[in-house]
Amino acid sequence: YTQGSAAAAGRRRELGTLEVGKLADIAVLDRNLLTCDDEDIQKTQVLATFMGGRCVFEREA
Repeated sequence: YTQGSAAAAGRRRELGTLEVGKLADIAVLDRNLLTCDDEDIQKTQVLATFMGGRCVFEREA
């Protein structure tokens, strides 16, 4: 959810921004997709995935 959709759903207190105490679905990647070379995007690895504020996947070191 973005701030706007969280507000429209009446869930602004629990969704919409990354803050302590809010739920979040987010993937942590090993590189910044906005700044890496185009040819490196396909090499991107997911380091961790969070759903509802809980870690559901973490890549082993």
